[in-house]
Amino acid sequence: MTEIQVVWATGARWAAEVGKDPVTTKTIEYYTDGVPDEDICEKVFRDTNLYEGDLWDALQPLSEARTHTSLSVGDYVIIDGRMYRCAGIGWERTETFDPGLGFLDPIPEEIDL
Repeated sequence: MTEIQVVWATGARWAAEVGKDPVTTKTIEYYTDGVPDEDICEKVFRDTNLYEGDLWDALQPLSEARTHTSLSVGDYVIIDGRMYRCAGIGWERTETFDPGLGFLDPIPEEIDL
């Protein structure tokens, strides 16, 4: 079994403004049968963006405190301790956690908080 942790870290600034947890995580045990890490990351991305699939099902129920369900740039997937950040295209292996990396710009004034 492989331990997969999904870290919804984007929108940390926005979450803090509206009183939600800036980082939400969910850890599951999942049988990967030697599938490469990047393929697992892609499957997590696909399943969370389509709201379907066996990884999506395994992640249920999700915390009500989360700011979103789908993965996007700046979110993380950690596979047996190896951390990957969702990049503009694909995944970057990283040793550094930086919540909110995908949204470094200030919150637009037109968003009603």
